[in-house]
Amino acid sequence: MRTCIALVIILLFAPLANAAPPPGDSEVSNEICSSWANGNGICDDYSSSLDSTLIDEWIEGHVAISMEGASAIEMSIELAVHELSREELGLLDLD
Repeated sequence: MRTCIALVIILLFAPLANAAPPPGDSEVSNEICSSWANGNGICDDYSSSLDSTLIDEWIEGHVAISMEGASAIEMSIELAVHELSREELGLLDLD
């Protein structure tokens, strides 16, 4: 039981050590954002003042989970918040 508690504590703090660079940094690579603007995979920072939607369909997420071994699981989560209407931007044909 102590081992499980220690493992959970380590897993909670592990993302802090491996945190990705901030949005806009040249090292940021994000598959969701690669279809926007110039396709370089860099998303802009979120600004709630630009989001006038009342529904959650503007959030897109991808979760990838892979088993690294008997005692390790790798999980990657990517979220994109689309702040502007595709119709207003003329992007209705974009998947």
